[in-house]
Amino acid sequence: MKKIVIFLLFIFINSNAQENVRFGLKAGLNISKLTISGVDVTPEIKSKAGFHAGAFLSFKISEKFGLQPEVLYSNQGYKASFKDSFNQYKVEANINYIAIPIMVKFYPVKKFNIEVGPQISFLLNHKGLVNTQSLSDYYDPAFGNSTAELDYEDITQSIEFGLNTGVSYQINKNVIGTARYNFGISNVNKKLISPYGEDKENDRNSVFQFSLNYLFD
Repeated sequence: MKKIVIFLLFIFINSNAQENVRFGLKAGLNISKLTISGVDVTPEIKSKAGFHAGAFLSFKISEKFGLQPEVLYSNQGYKASFKDSFNQYKVEANINYIAIPIMVKFYPVKKFNIEVGPQISFLLNHKGLVNTQSLSDYYDPAFGNSTAELDYEDITQSIEFGLNTGVSYQINKNVIGTARYNFGISNVNKKLISPYGEDKENDRNSVFQFSLNYLFD
């Protein structure tokens, strides 16, 4: 992963001086969650707010088409709640990635573009804050209540593949606003084998991104 990031940064620095290529920085809001299937107890999943920030290159291939590779730090995650016969669980999790999208941009009109492209993401960490409430103690709700931080990195895939689609509008010469949707096409979790059989759970990232981009002259 480090070699890929260094290579892309090398391209960024050396391409910035070329004609029709501009270097930029971007940052913005993530609204993310997981879609989960294949489990006996299906949790209620809610979205979690996060952020992203990074750098990109804007290549203008022609009047109508462009290419934009990016390197981003992306804070994603989810909120989940579920219960079994004994306890109710509430989870708030953070999944942090170094994400590398490569966007193909189509300009149907001046200043406005439609974009689509693949993304590869490298896991930094996956941690969750889990609150457990016993369902058997109705008289004293505080009794049996516990909160713990769990590390899910060992059961999370180190690489995740996704696909992006979105739109951008050039506010002025240097500032661009972008709205983008990223959906995972590979599992977030690892498949585990136990004496009871193979894990059938499928988790996919789902992220809405709203960014401000600054292009340097």
